[in-house]
This record gives sequence, structure tokens and C-alpha cells, in this order.
Amino acid sequence: MTNTFRDFQISKNGDDVIFNYRVGLPTYGESLIKGEFRALGFNGIGYNLSPGMMVNSNHDRSNILDIEGKCAFSVEIDGQTLVSFWELIDSEKSEENEILNTRVTLRHKKRPVEVTVCTKIDGSGCFSRWLEIKNLDNKPVAMGKLAIMSGMLEMTPNWQKLLQDKESSPYRLGYFENTEHLHEGQFKWHTLPEDCFSFGGRYTRDRFRHPFYILENKAKGTCYAVQLAYSGGYRFSFDFRGTTNDGHLSYSCELDGVKPLRVIAAGETVTTPEVIISMVNGDMDDAIHQMHTHIRKAVMRRPHGEGCYLETCGNVELAAKRGFDIVYIDAGWYYPPGKPWNHWTGKWDVDPTRFPNGIKPLIDRAHACGIKFGLWMEPERLGIHLGAEGLFDKHEHMMCENHTGKRGEGVTAKGGQYNLADTECLAYIEDQICQMIEKTGIDMFRLDYNAVWEVISSFTYRMQDGYMEGNDFRYYENFGAMFDRIRAKYPNVIFENCASGGGRSDLGSTKYFDHTWVTDNPVAPRCFAITNGMTMCLPPELVDRLVTSMGAPKMASLEFQLYQLMFVRPTSHFPAETPENPLQIGKFEEFMELYRSFARPMLPTCKIYHHTPSFDDCEPKGVGILESVSEDKNRAMLGVFALCDPKESEQIVRFKGIDASKNYKITAVSAKESFVVSGYELKYKGIVCNIKGALTAELFLAEAL
Repeated sequence: MTNTFRDFQISKNGDDVIFNYRVGLPTYGESLIKGEFRALGFNGIGYNLSPGMMVNSNHDRSNILDIEGKCAFSVEIDGQTLVSFWELIDSEKSEENEILNTRVTLRHKKRPVEVTVCTKIDGSGCFSRWLEIKNLDNKPVAMGKLAIMSGMLEMTPNWQKLLQDKESSPYRLGYFENTEHLHEGQFKWHTLPEDCFSFGGRYTRDRFRHPFYILENKAKGTCYAVQLAYSGGYRFSFDFRGTTNDGHLSYSCELDGVKPLRVIAAGETVTTPEVIISMVNGDMDDAIHQMHTHIRKAVMRRPHGEGCYLETCGNVELAAKRGFDIVYIDAGWYYPPGKPWNHWTGKWDVDPTRFPNGIKPLIDRAHACGIKFGLWMEPERLGIHLGAEGLFDKHEHMMCENHTGKRGEGVTAKGGQYNLADTECLAYIEDQICQMIEKTGIDMFRLDYNAVWEVISSFTYRMQDGYMEGNDFRYYENFGAMFDRIRAKYPNVIFENCASGGGRSDLGSTKYFDHTWVTDNPVAPRCFAITNGMTMCLPPELVDRLVTSMGAPKMASLEFQLYQLMFVRPTSHFPAETPENPLQIGKFEEFMELYRSFARPMLPTCKIYHHTPSFDDCEPKGVGILESVSEDKNRAMLGVFALCDPKESEQIVRFKGIDASKNYKITAVSAKESFVVSGYELKYKGIVCNIKGALTAELFLAEAL
């Protein structure tokens, strides 16, 4: 149940102005003190904050943190960091659809710059923050460093005396360990040291790390789930300073990339990406549930998850026979047979050899069978074959250029990434997408993005008003605006997001789509770590997972593969030329029926619990456990996945989310057994699951009686 209490209060203490945001019990405070817009931090018990609450009385707070470490945001204009000399111009609040929006406008006294601090709170327990930065000058300015949200997070009094072991910090920080393709979602805990610490992605590291973390304070019981809705380079930083008595933690959510990040024209206002913070006095599941509620209600462009479509790539009639909702063709409709698919991107006509009558007969067959039809497209990339045929020379001015002057990829340098930061290029790519949708008449559009590092937007630039502006910021401004327009133009088309798997799974891109392909890796045991991690940062109905192809048959039982898909949005590839195996098909049909009747109705509003969140290796060992529970607690499912080298033959499992006052019928799907257990016993004592061996699984379904 969403907590509907939310408010925004402004108070004065002499010349100081204090701003407090409350959503349920979580409270966040900021203050304008002597021209500095400072973060006062969070508490989870509903009290408004004031500057004195966050400071030990024996210490002047200005001696604890440097000036930039205190500020609730940080922006650099023309090489000058603007952290002081701010004055309050205006503040306002408005409410629409149970979402409270606030705006605090500050003007700089030394530079002609105005910053509006925008906050959205919807009752979920989350705070969403972005900035609107306006150039008041009569000439362009360059925005360098940008920390959208920063400053004091919290103070822990007597922290060293509150820990059982003599540790260097009360904090543990969890984030995705790997940044490489096929390694998405490997969540791992780290001790946050009494020092400066940071991690990032897409600029200093590879792009397959979702910009997300969970921070727990073992001394005071607070927990934060944080993510940045941005597809470009980013960095999360922390500075834990432990004095004799108290520990002070400051933090920063910062954009990272080629500087300047953005040139702001005279009179122009630039809107930054959002930082979303879920704060609780509780555990990581509580913080994740708040985050998922906020994403469902206040981030996604329209209600998502309705239908939770079952998708397959393959034969139309076979797809209908198996009970799928959508059949689509991946990268196999626009290039000649036997040729490399990625060499022909950039010209989006149906290949006449493959489809002499075009795509429409396939769509008509799908509709006659009662299912929808989709196509794949990678509009941001020009393949080297088409480039060599003359398209590169024609479009070279629209391609991304790196700092060595290179625009193309490969030996011939005749392909590469189109630069959406360029307005001419943006119009061209938008037209290409619209033409493809209209010419084919598809029901589902599958976007891919397989950029090559040396010409990817994070490492390229364009000349803007005399500055060598990094491409990322403007690129993704335009990307989002483009898909806003396309979604409005084609409201009945289903849009799926993919970028070599999980290369663009952040909410900055995902919010424009119906669901997201989070990885290209369905191979066990790593596939469980991916499912486990990606359902932390995204609600499960937005997470696509695949079974039966792309290497999945290499490892694991069919139950291990299929039961994972009960917790997300399933996709399957069944090649028409594969002879049917009745045992395999029987298991698959059983899964399809379970998904349709049991999982799908609860998925768009369910709570998901991660019993085994952290893995030390990308190939996890032991046992992994996931649980999903319906909003009314009348239905739940718990999957027990034996990973590699499980040491025990039995696993006691407890349902975390069910109602202890109810009785439940439990069905062990693999064992084909049913029994009745009280909710109290399920929740507080548990039931025994037999482990049959590595990469096997059991699925327990619970239905309230």
C-alpha cells in the first residue's frame, strides 16, 4: 500500500532558509545558509531537519566537510564551481495525480546563472531530484562538472561504539560488480571505508553497469536505494569521515564524461537527469519495494506491465500454437542471407530475397492467429557495408567523432554511430524509425544499440558555439525527446529497449519503453545473478529474460531456466526447424500455463524479495532464492535455484512477504506435490526444499485459502 502522506515545508531561522521534504516517515532537508545551498541529510522517522541536528555540538560543521561536500548540488560554469553566493528567488509546489512537485529557484550573485531545484515525491517513500539550469547571460556558457544531488547524507553518533566488531566503517555499499557485456547485474556488497570512495560507468568503465546502488548503515539501521536516470557517463562518490565520536557521510551523484558536458546558449534552460533515492529505516527489500512503487507510478511514461507479453522469435504459427502474445523477427529481415547482420544496419528496407512479398503477409498471418508482430531495428548505427557503398560519405557529418578526429569504425572506417546530439541527424534518425513503423505496420518495435567503443557518444564531441562539447548530455536529451514524440505518434505500438543486452537499462532510457532486454546472457549459473540483480533496480515486469537459445542449452536443467522466467517477462526462441521433443514441450507448456494463470496477474504490482542478494563471483555458487508476492498477499511464489557446487542437500526456505494470519495451499511444481501450511509456519519456521544437484530448481506456489 502506497503511503499517501507527503509535504514540503519552508521555515526561516534569521537569514537562513530551511527546506524539508517528507514522504511518509522518510524526511530530507536542505538549507540556504550564507549563500550555500546545503544538504542536511535524511532521517527515516518523520522529523523535520535543521542544521543543528546533523552536527555534534562540539564541532563546527564547516570544519567537518569541505565547502563542496556540504552542498546539495554542484555545477561548474566556464571553469568556475558555483557552490556559494546563491540567493533564493522563488519557491512553489503543486500536486497532480497524487504526486507533489516542488521548485526552489536560486540565482547566483557573481555569475548570471539560475538553478531551479526540482523535487518529485509521490507517496512511495522515494525522492526524485533534478535541476533546471538557466543561462542568464547574453552569450553561451560551458557546463563542466555537474553533481545533481550531493552533500551530507547522514550522521552516525558514536558509530565506533555501536558495532560489534572493530570495523573501519558502519556502512556496506552494494552495487553491480561487473561492467562488461554478458556480466550485467552481479550485485555485491563492499565495506565503505573511512575515506573517499567512488565507482562509475559508461565513461571510466564499460557501459554494462546499471547506475544503481544500495547503502546500508549497520549501526543505525538506515538503508538507501539510489539510481541515476541517465544513459551517459556517471560517477557515485562517498566521503565517510569518522571523528572521535561521530561519523559524517557525504555523497555525490555526478555526471561524468568529456568536458564540457553541455554548452548552454544565451537564455537557454537545461534540464538534468533525475536522481531517485529510496530511504528507509529497514532492510534492502523495503528500500527496493519503495523504489519499484515510485518507478511504476512516477517514472514510466504510461502504465507498464499490462499484459506482461510472452514473446518469441520464430515461426508465426508455432508461436500461436505455443500460446505467445507476440512473435518478432530479430536482426534478420533487412540484409541478404549469409551476410553479417551488423554490416547492413542503416538502410531499413525488407530484404527481397528473404521476404519477396514483404513483411505484411507475416503480420496478417500473425493477426489471423490472434497474436502481435514485431521487428528489430538499430537506427543509431551505420554498418560498414552500407557505409562503403556510399552512405558513410553522404552522412559523415552526422557521425560521432572522437578526439583523434575518427568518425568511422572498422578497418575501412566506413561505418559508425550516428550522433543524435546533431539536430540534422536527430531528424533523420527519427524519420527512419517512423518510416519503418509505418511501412511495415508492426505492433512491436524492438530497439537495439551495439555501439563500438572508439566512436560511442561517451568518448566523442561536437563543436558547439566555439566549444568542444562532449556528446553524451545532448545526445540523451535528444534521444528521450525523440522517443517521447514517437510514443505519442504511435500509442498502440509496444516499444522494447535493448542495447547489446544491458548496455542501456537505466531509467533515463527505460522510461520511454514498455520493457527492457537487460542482458544477452541466458547461460547458467550467471543468468541467475543477472535476474537477481536486475530485478533490484527495475520492477520485474520491465525485465526481459530469455530461455532456450543464445547459449542457454549449454548449462542447467530446463526447470532452472523456466522457473526464473516466472519472476520477470519471458521471451523464448523456438526455431521452426527443430523437431518437437514431447517431454521438452510438455515442460514448456506447463510453464506457459503457470505464467499466464499464476505469475502474470500479480507481476505488475508485486513485491519481489531477494533472499540471496550478493554474489562474490559472476558465476555464483551455492543456492539462489527469489520470492514474489501479490499486493493483497493472497498469492506468492518462491524459487529455489541450486547454483554451481551446492554444499547442502536441503534448504530451509521462509516466505518473507506472505500474511502470517492466513493459511496457504503450497504447490511444489517440480516435485508435483501440494500441501496446506499456515502462514505463520511459512514465514517464521519455513519449509524444507530438497536440492537435487547443481543447476536444478524448485518452485513453490502459495495460494491463500
